[in-house]
Amino acid sequence: MKTILFLSDQNRYLETGLYSKLVEVLERDFNCVYFESDFRSGITYDKSEQLDRKKKTEVFEQYLTLGPVQLNTEKLSNPVCKLKRIWGNFFKKIHWRFCFLDILDKTKPDLCIFINPNSPNVKMVCNYRSHITKVWLQPAAIFKNVLEKKGILSELKYKLYESIFRLPILPSKDQGLSNPNIHYLLWSESWINHIKRNRNSAYLAIGSPLFDQFWKKGKCVAFKNRPHTCLIILNKEKYIGRNSFYKYLRFYRKVIDQNPDFNFLVKAHPLGDLDLVKNKLPGVTVIQNNLQPDSVEMVITHWSSLAFQFMVSGVCTILVNPNGEFNFAKRNLEDYKFLVNDIPSANALINRIRNRDFDFFGIEVRKFLRTKLTDVEGESSSQISDYIRGLLN
Repeated sequence: MKTILFLSDQNRYLETGLYSKLVEVLERDFNCVYFESDFRSGITYDKSEQLDRKKKTEVFEQYLTLGPVQLNTEKLSNPVCKLKRIWGNFFKKIHWRFCFLDILDKTKPDLCIFINPNSPNVKMVCNYRSHITKVWLQPAAIFKNVLEKKGILSELKYKLYESIFRLPILPSKDQGLSNPNIHYLLWSESWINHIKRNRNSAYLAIGSPLFDQFWKKGKCVAFKNRPHTCLIILNKEKYIGRNSFYKYLRFYRKVIDQNPDFNFLVKAHPLGDLDLVKNKLPGVTVIQNNLQPDSVEMVITHWSSLAFQFMVSGVCTILVNPNGEFNFAKRNLEDYKFLVNDIPSANALINRIRNRDFDFFGIEVRKFLRTKLTDVEGESSSQISDYIRGLLN
């Protein structure tokens, strides 16, 4: 039986559910192994490290571990001591590289799956074991590729580590999905056209296993004998900047105050500051746990990958862009019909929900999803597994 190795990413929040769904359709024909191999510490989890490991241990045939490099970060003033620390840390990185490759060679994977083509463990496979077939899965909405200009020192440092020491510990020079010899599996053709590509890699529009279950649920049933319920989904304040985060919160506060007949729930990001959100939105129920799409009638968000799950399930979803100052084209979402820039526009759409005009949303959102997500409604897992079988046969 051939072996598929799933490489860890520091953002466990994105990888865990996606990997689990895929293993369900691959485990019958392949030995599915998870390799926890983060070069750095500071890993983010959905709930906790213990729960994440427990879930993966139950799902995967084997769970391999290589801990992060423990670098000496002590503050030193003596130049000789500083030089010794630099030298010592360098050899720790070299040792981590040897350990990683040793585990890789003992496992003998036929194919590697990952969600970040620029992470150190993936770059190790690309640089040292290029014969292994490599597959990237789109875990969330992605930014358009923007190459930042780098200074001379940054360029020299990149050249030193990547080409001479061959220690892939710095961010890739070309961010995005332009690395060679990788099979990139994206949600739709729209995302393929949205990114910078490499002619030596394959790009396939195939949807996401995360959305399969929601396609199958179909359109939500309108609530009866209870208040209208709206879920406001926040992103992590660190991702969008504190000032932008506050602008969104002020927008949501006005929406809540002007629609008192709605029951509003605010979902803070799992890695966000729950106390900060509660302080900024007093009197509003703030949660961090996920809700099932059939528990709400409407979603309002500036952006969250969860928004796709609610859209697919038939939940009326409004995206907000206060004063039109944020560039939604970066997320490939500028043509979403229910993207509003001001409070009156938001209230006009909310009023349609108040009048239970669900078809108004449903028709347009379905068109959007077939463009941005995929035409493969509920069959992404099986199509990805068929593609992987084709690569290994």
